[in-house]
Amino acid sequence: MKASYSLKNRDLYFTDGKRSIDYVLAYSRTKTTEVHAAKRTAFLKSLARELVEIEVEDCCGQILGQTHVGPSPPKEPIISTRIQPTSAAIPVYPEPNPQQKRSRKESTRGQPSSMDRYRFRAEHEESALLDLCDLVFVKLHAPWKTMERYAEMFNFRKPLKMSRIYLPLSMQPTIVS
Repeated sequence: MKASYSLKNRDLYFTDGKRSIDYVLAYSRTKTTEVHAAKRTAFLKSLARELVEIEVEDCCGQILGQTHVGPSPPKEPIISTRIQPTSAAIPVYPEPNPQQKRSRKESTRGQPSSMDRYRFRAEHEESALLDLCDLVFVKLHAPWKTMERYAEMFNFRKPLKMSRIYLPLSMQPTIVS
């Protein structure tokens, strides 16, 4: 039996709760140069052209960009320009007022996640390693079709076996008592 999204660790999934996170890339927003930002954007666009699904989120939980999640992706993936670095002298986000702090993601979702713990530490510790909202996380998901295509391209000699997390509920084995 497959666990519902509410029982899963939400840190392992995109915000839609359906696609699992396969890889996470992280970078500091304030230590990024224009050259690094251009290379990163080109890299993300090439990943999106290869049908790798991408979601870019800052450490405050705000989605900065994501690839198209539909039956047919657009020919040129849309990568948000908000993921470009800004000058350290200019604040990236205005300081939230108390009402905005209460309406943040961690206050509406039950048990605190590891990201919530990082946010709490960054907000309340003066000796935090990085400033609040300095880190940006790039979450990557390779769908089964993309993995099959690359397995054929690289001439894998062993057959691929689909994991239970990729099987539809109707095909998953059930426990009969």
